[in-house]
Amino acid sequence: MIFICKVSDIILSLQTKNPILHILTFDIEEWYHLYNHPERYLNGQRGKYPYSLEWETNRIFNFLEERNIKATFFWLGVEAERHPLLIRKLIDYGHEIGVHSFSHLKIGKMDKMNFKRNTEKAVKTIEDFTGEKVKSYRAPNFSLTKKRIWALEILKELGIERDSSTVVRRQFGNQLLPPAPIIIKHNGIAMQEFPVSSLSMLWYEYKYASSGYFRITPYKFLNHKMTTAPYLMSYFHPRDFDLLIHKKIGGNPYLKFKYRIGTQHAFQNLNRLSENIYWISLQDASQSMNWEKADVIQI
Repeated sequence: MIFICKVSDIILSLQTKNPILHILTFDIEEWYHLYNHPERYLNGQRGKYPYSLEWETNRIFNFLEERNIKATFFWLGVEAERHPLLIRKLIDYGHEIGVHSFSHLKIGKMDKMNFKRNTEKAVKTIEDFTGEKVKSYRAPNFSLTKKRIWALEILKELGIERDSSTVVRRQFGNQLLPPAPIIIKHNGIAMQEFPVSSLSMLWYEYKYASSGYFRITPYKFLNHKMTTAPYLMSYFHPRDFDLLIHKKIGGNPYLKFKYRIGTQHAFQNLNRLSENIYWISLQDASQSMNWEKADVIQI
């Protein structure tokens, strides 16, 4: 596959002797699919305010079309059921459709049987709408760990070829995950793994190029760090650009701080950065890789 790269990408490629991979992904879920909140509070808010997934995803779609960017959209199965025409539009315009579980449950909340049922239902739902095989997966809350490594066996069984459910510098097996695509081998299977970019901040995985971290990080830092990174995996949600989300999360101070701060300039910053970054989908990144040179982690 041939890409028309920007000058900065060519320079980086010559410096690193590896393909420059700046990958743009979106986790497609509604505003109420939040973590770290009282469940009863969430249920009380769901029916009170209108959904924003379709509006914000169309806004993202229009932005990508204006800049001729192809991205990967990881869909919840439950939301895919509600928006088949939107999925059809995304795939018709060349975007990749991946799976983000069916009902937004962390891997650790399920045993093997329930994980397979949940994921298989999501995969089948999306494949029925697209007519194409789903090959990319992301676990909610990046919940793939060494303890839950059995999930890769099930994903492989369902036809998944590439995963993005881990984070750079997370301890995995006997080493920290590097800022690069790797291969994870386990029990006779091999999975392409694309960890989400992060910085180490007092032993904390600061995913500066994504979602809420992106919203609160100064633009000058983002521009420097993201444009000079040889490998960049970014993710966003429709709610990251939802200016009315503060009304939906009501009077909960913690949620208002976590999900409102920086929303007003998030879309503008992503637009500005896209002038200097050549974004590609996870599918295109996988095809660009020389996997024979990738690091391998055996679990």
